[in-house]
Amino acid sequence: MAAAAGASTAAQLLESSPRMAGKNSDGSGGSKTDIEAITSEQVQKELSALDDRIRQRTEFIKAKEESSKLRHEAKSRVAAELMEDADMAMAIVEILEVDGTVDPSVIEYTRTMAEESQTMAAQVRIEQLE
Repeated sequence: MAAAAGASTAAQLLESSPRMAGKNSDGSGGSKTDIEAITSEQVQKELSALDDRIRQRTEFIKAKEESSKLRHEAKSRVAAELMEDADMAMAIVEILEVDGTVDPSVIEYTRTMAEESQTMAAQVRIEQLE
């Protein structure tokens, strides 16, 4: 099975690259067109190029995963900060209500800000789940 796969790969190299078959780049010249025409140096060169392409794709995938992870962490931080802000605003509202010397419109404005902060935090968390 492995030998068949190796022969198939070698045949693909011959078909895809006239150089590998001992021919000129335009396909002319050279007398050997079989697997024996592939030199060890040519195989190493093709394997090295393949290895480079695989490494580049792997690095791209890792970078994309890392970027996604960083976005997720940033959203988590934003959601936590929004909730902290909302909690702080609600605590201020309670203090202002007990104080009784502050204009009710200021209290209502602060309460509205707290509710908006809670809503934004919830939206960020929902986006994380999607």
